[in-house]
Amino acid sequence: MTSAQAFRIQDWNSFLIALKRQCITVKEKTGQSGKTNLYYCSGRHEFWYRKLDPFFSRENLELKFKERREKQQAAKTHPGTAPLPKPQRQSQPKPKQPEPIVIPPLPDIVCGIKIDRLKQQAYQEGKFISIGICDPGGVV
Repeated sequence: MTSAQAFRIQDWNSFLIALKRQCITVKEKTGQSGKTNLYYCSGRHEFWYRKLDPFFSRENLELKFKERREKQQAAKTHPGTAPLPKPQRQSQPKPKQPEPIVIPPLPDIVCGIKIDRLKQQAYQEGKFISIGICDPGGVV
């Protein structure tokens, strides 16, 4: 449903028509307690309005439609003082950039193994390096 279609919905019947265009029907069933429950249906599936969103009760929606009609009437009678519509979506805050990790340099010799400058540089760039057993004083 586009935002233009949403603003055309003025009452319960226009809401039902807009849902029907989206292949959604609405059923009202009376429960054992005598209370009327509202179900939104799509194909063979029925969804109780409270499971979808408690706001989707007929009473809540009709109140919303009434408020919308009253705002539109007020805007027609006082065109200069009508409030601007609020944007539907709010911009998401940008994710915080992680602080860079500073890797200290390795000593020239680790566990008796000499580390050459290229491996030290790769290590400081955050890359994995491997060192192994070598001849005394040699590099593997």
